[in-house]
Amino acid sequence: MTFAIGPWETRAKEIDIWRGHYEREQGKQAPPTSANLFVICDKDAGKARDMSYKYMSDYWKSAMAHYEMTGDHFAKKGGGAYDFYHESAKYAREAGDDKMGEAFTDLQIWGTPEQCLEKIEGIQDIIGAMDINCSFSFAGMPYDYAKQSLTLFSEKVVPVVQQWEAPGYKAA
Repeated sequence: MTFAIGPWETRAKEIDIWRGHYEREQGKQAPPTSANLFVICDKDAGKARDMSYKYMSDYWKSAMAHYEMTGDHFAKKGGGAYDFYHESAKYAREAGDDKMGEAFTDLQIWGTPEQCLEKIEGIQDIIGAMDINCSFSFAGMPYDYAKQSLTLFSEKVVPVVQQWEAPGYKAA
C-alpha cells in the first residue's frame, strides 16, 4: 500500500523494493500495489481545480496538525523512521502549510473525467501496476459535492480504467 505523500518517482523506488521482497519471499509476481488517493472529479476543470486545492490542501493541513508532523520532537527520538520524520518536519516547516498542501494536492487525482484518466495513467507509468483506493469526502467538503464527484468518477473513469491492462502485471 502506498500513500501519495511524496514524488511518485520516490514512491516507485519504494514499491520496487517491496515487489522484490514479495517475489523473493512468495515465489511469484507481486500483485498491484494499492495506491490511496484523494479524488475530485467534475465536469468543469476549473471547479475541480479550485475544490481540489481547497479541500485536499485542508485535509493535508489537518493531518499534519493531528500527527504533529511539523514539530521538532522527532529529533529527540533518533534512528530509523524518526530520522526521516525529523527531516520531513524540517522541510515542511521551511516550506509552509500552503506550499505543502499544494504539493500534496498535485499528487492526487482531480479534474474532469479525462484529466483524471490522464493522471491515473501518468501515475501507473511511473509506479507500475496499481489498484486505487479512493477517498471522495474529506476536510469538510459538502456531502452533495462529494457524492457528485464520486458518481461522475464511477460512471466515466472507473469503466475505462477497468479495461486497461495494468502495466508490468500479468494476472495469474
